Amino acid sequence: MPMALPVDFLLVSRAPTIDLAMIATAIGPLRPGMIVEIPDPTPDQHAGREQRQTLGRVTIHETLARVDLTMTCGRHARPVLADMPAEVLARLTRPLDPSQLATVRAGTWAIDVHADIGDPDRAWCLRWIVRIVAAVAATVDALAFDPAAQVLWTPTRLQALVDAGLDRQVTLHREAWGPETCWLHTHGLQKLGQPEIEVVEVPLALGDEAERVLRQIIVALAATPASDGPSLRAGMRVECAPGVELMTRVARHDPDHAAPWGRLRLVTLPPPGMPPVDDANAAIIATALASISAEARQNWPVAMRRLDHILTAAPDDAGARAMRARAWLQMGEPAAALDAARTLTLLAPGDARGPLCAAQALLALGRIVEARAAADQAISLDPGCAEAYLVRATLCDRLRDPAAAAADRARAAILAD
Repeated sequence: MPMALPVDFLLVSRAPTIDLAMIATAIGPLRPGMIVEIPDPTPDQHAGREQRQTLGRVTIHETLARVDLTMTCGRHARPVLADMPAEVLARLTRPLDPSQLATVRAGTWAIDVHADIGDPDRAWCLRWIVRIVAAVAATVDALAFDPAAQVLWTPTRLQALVDAGLDRQVTLHREAWGPETCWLHTHGLQKLGQPEIEVVEVPLALGDEAERVLRQIIVALAATPASDGPSLRAGMRVECAPGVELMTRVARHDPDHAAPWGRLRLVTLPPPGMPPVDDANAAIIATALASISAEARQNWPVAMRRLDHILTAAPDDAGARAMRARAWLQMGEPAAALDAARTLTLLAPGDARGPLCAAQALLALGRIVEARAAADQAISLDPGCAEAYLVRATLCDRLRDPAAAAADRARAAILAD
């Protein structure tokens, strides 16, 4: 049995009044599978010191003992979130509309939600909790602060979480790390009994690609069955694309970014004998290129935009240059493909992809003799490239050399087996 997981929310409302009956009405339609207890309101012994009046508590016991949840309703003498640091509040409220922003600034009603998950099926339990929180938030027109995910959920977004994948309850934050780099880190994996994860020193142009990598890992962790402890620990390898791995390290930060199960930094696995690195950029680029290659046939213009971002961050990356040349070919721009192929050849003279793409572009432009020379160069650099033999076979046909064409096609077939 995994250890009990705590889950908390703070609902903030500027409704004229809230009482326990409203909460009971909100959860009424959800009562199957619950035992609801509403004790008589009791005076808050700390009201004078904390400037808060507690009206009472609603306790909900899930009938199979998978979750226990308590809602404590009270009114504050001043806005509930008044003491939150200004920079944190500004980030939390950025996506809110004016009415929701007014709730943050003036809401004095608070409903503290605390739940304990004691069942291995955390996905079911978290959805159960969110369903209740969403119903109450909608009834009292409240925003729900999620301290684990560090986000303010609107009632609409909460309701959407009920049917969404568990990974959507984990948020990704992007902050400055240096003048031209950023830091991406998660909040909310602790609700899954996992450490939070991060990448650092990410070039600004690679921010979206880094987010894709982290989101992919979050989805995998959300699908991991609960065990006696976190499935991700320091010193582990995490595969983010075929043949592309990241390594986990312990990351230490200020108390605001601490987490119950710690925080792990994902870094590129260094080659044997090389010193460790602190960033994940090489793996992020390799993962992005694998993703672009898989999706490009459906949408080459989108692939090109993603390649532009990679080349902004790493202009000498041979893989991105080769894929860019191929993208121009697929979009019917052989002149641009030829320029890209020649740039690749200058940057990486030993890479066969440069002359191969040049041969294909020259073929499309009708410059057959030059294309044949480029294909010969590609084959000399990579004798095991079946595609290069097929390109040269087409060129031999155009040059009226059927015997050479047949030999190249036979060689390509052998290499393809």
